[in-house]
Amino acid sequence: MQSERDDDAERLAAHVARVTVFDDPTAAAAEWDALQAIATISPYQTRAFLTAWCETEGRVNATTPMIVVAYDDRDRPIALLPLGRSRVKLLWVARFLGGKHVNYNLGLFEPSLVWRRDQIGALLRQAAASIEPSLDVYGFVNQPMTWDGAANPLTLLPSQPSPSFSHRATLNADPDRFFNDQLSARSRKTLRSKRTALERQGPVSTLRARTPAEIDAVLAAYLDQKSRKFAALGIRDDAGKAEAQAFLHRAAGRSNDHPASLELHALLCGDRIVATFGGLGHAGRFSGLIMSYDDDPATAKTSPGDLLLVHVLAEKCREGFASVDLGIGEARYKATYCPITDPLVDGFVPVSILGRVFVWIDALRLYIKRRIKQSPRVWALALRLRKIARRGA
Repeated sequence: MQSERDDDAERLAAHVARVTVFDDPTAAAAEWDALQAIATISPYQTRAFLTAWCETEGRVNATTPMIVVAYDDRDRPIALLPLGRSRVKLLWVARFLGGKHVNYNLGLFEPSLVWRRDQIGALLRQAAASIEPSLDVYGFVNQPMTWDGAANPLTLLPSQPSPSFSHRATLNADPDRFFNDQLSARSRKTLRSKRTALERQGPVSTLRARTPAEIDAVLAAYLDQKSRKFAALGIRDDAGKAEAQAFLHRAAGRSNDHPASLELHALLCGDRIVATFGGLGHAGRFSGLIMSYDDDPATAKTSPGDLLLVHVLAEKCREGFASVDLGIGEARYKATYCPITDPLVDGFVPVSILGRVFVWIDALRLYIKRRIKQSPRVWALALRLRKIARRGA
C-alpha cells in the first residue's frame, strides 16, 4: 500500500484543458493510436477491433460512435473513451463500443497521470454537453477494477458488482510447466487419452487461419456449431445474425482493406473441423473471444474444445504472452484453465432526469441477474425455464 502511494506521488495530477467528441473512429485515429501505445488496456480497446465493429454490427444497430478525447494544456491526448450512443426507448444512452463481443471495458488513459473522481465526472459532463441530441445516461458495464496492475480511473465513479466474474491465468514460457500447474496428472492423462480416441476417428491436426478461404471455413464451422448448441439450450442465436457474421469476418481480416485483430484456430479430424477458437492479443495479454465444438456424440466425448484450447494456450506460452483470459461468465473450462477470478463492476452516470430513472431500473436488473447467476441452483433452474420457453415459442 505504501509503494502505491509513493508511485502516485511521483505521477502528475491530470489536467483536462478541452474535450472533443468524434463520431468517426478514423477522425480520432492519431489520438487513439498514441494512447493505445502507452495505455493499460485490454485487447478489446484496440482501434482495429472496435473500428471493425462500428463498420458492421454497430452500423446496423444504429450505434453512433462517440469517441471522447480529453487533451491537456499542451493539446496532447491524455484520455480516450471508445463509446457509442444509441436510442433506448425514450433515452439516449452512451456505452462502450463492441456490444456483447467485448468482455472487458476500459478507457485509454495516459499512465503517468493521476485522475480524481471529480475530473472523470467533469470530463463526462463536457462530452455530453457537446453533442446533439443530448445524452441521458452513460452505462459502463463489465469494467475491471484493475488491468495488469493499473487502476481503472472509471471505477472511481459509483458502481456495483457485475453479474459475473472474469477468468484469467498467468502463462509460463514453458507450456509443460504451465499445464503442470493448472491440471492434475490425472487430468493431463485423460486429455492424452481423449486425443488418442479422436485420432481413431481420423488424423488430428490444428490450423491457424490465415488465408481468406481458411478464415471462411473456420468461421462457418464456428457459426454452425454455435447455432446447434444455442438451439439445444434454448438461447437466442445472436452470433448467427448477418451483422455479427460480418463483424467476425472483418475482425479476422477477411477484408483486404482492414487489418486483422481476431486470430482464429481450428482442430481438425481428417477434413472436418471439430472445434474452433478465436481470440485477440495486445501488450502481453491474449483474450479468448469465441469457442465452439462439434456436438456429434462420438466426437464430443473426446472433448475437442479442450484439446484445441490446450494447443492454443501452449502456443501463447511459446510466443511469450504473459497472461491469458477466457472472458466472463460461468463455464467449466474457464475455471479449469484460468483459475484466477477478477471482479468486474457496472457503473452508471445519469445526465438527465430520465437518465436517473434508467440508472435505477438497469442497476436493479443487473443486481437481480447477478444474484441469479451466482446461485448454482437458481441459475440451473433459470436455464431450464429458458429452454422450455424457447421450445414453446
